[in-house]
Amino acid sequence: MNDHDELDWGLRAVALARRTGAPLLACTAGIRTTPGGATGADLGFSPAPAPQRIGDLEAAMLADFVLGGALRARTSREKPMPTLTLSLELVRPARSAARFTAHATETAVDGGLGTAAAVLRDEGAAIGHASATFAVPSRGRQPVLPWDDPEGIPAVEPLPRADLDEVEAGALGAMLGTAADGGAGSSLSWGDRVVEAATTTAAGDGRATLRFRPAGSVTNRAGAVQGSVLVALATRAARAAAGGPVDVRSVGVRFADAAHTRTVLHVAARVEHRTRRTVFVDVQVTQDEAVRAAAGVVCRVPAT
Repeated sequence: MNDHDELDWGLRAVALARRTGAPLLACTAGIRTTPGGATGADLGFSPAPAPQRIGDLEAAMLADFVLGGALRARTSREKPMPTLTLSLELVRPARSAARFTAHATETAVDGGLGTAAAVLRDEGAAIGHASATFAVPSRGRQPVLPWDDPEGIPAVEPLPRADLDEVEAGALGAMLGTAADGGAGSSLSWGDRVVEAATTTAAGDGRATLRFRPAGSVTNRAGAVQGSVLVALATRAARAAAGGPVDVRSVGVRFADAAHTRTVLHVAARVEHRTRRTVFVDVQVTQDEAVRAAAGVVCRVPAT
């Protein structure tokens, strides 16, 4: 994929986000119903020129949308469903977005809560599972997400780059690797580039602290920071606290309160226990001295 293809894709993603109200990061990642799959309950990513790298943010985002989508298909596709918890368990990382898919398997709804489970596949083989709990309010409506719409995702033309606002232009620059903190040729996914460009990190002695300044490009439809972004911050902090090369194998996040874009998010990670190859890390995300999310992350040291 050349620079022109990436730019064209990014400008179409911004146009789709504007037209549908869907989160910009999800539009840029190219979330789509898998061929022959159930709308909203079987999701993957578009082929090139959509981004072909996948990071923690994209994996968490796909899981969140497929789990919520399965519940919305059962209740109402216009129903807002705040995510209360999200867990991903993986035996190995996905190799590329083009081959990574999520398939909802079970849902349950009662008493204003909904739960859902999904299998995560790479190249057709199961590599893990995801689960989540959502609030299911009796009132409220939101536009149908494009990948939840049985009529399919609308075709859009790319916006002129000169028409982008400051938030959209900044996000596109980070995604394309042209921002100061995201050099060309980065191995990071587009979503993780956006997080990296807004994050500073300090680590040592089994601890790590991150400062993340959120922008409008990382928000959900309610204007709060996307849950998948908080997952990516938690895994980034856990890796820094663990030290050395490690892979995330399990992450479970509890979303205590909505995080906004007006002030910096502070992420603190602490190694709880370490074995020869496994590192257990506790992570807490705060903003304005209030807890926004808490996570438990399990990292594995690659075999030598």
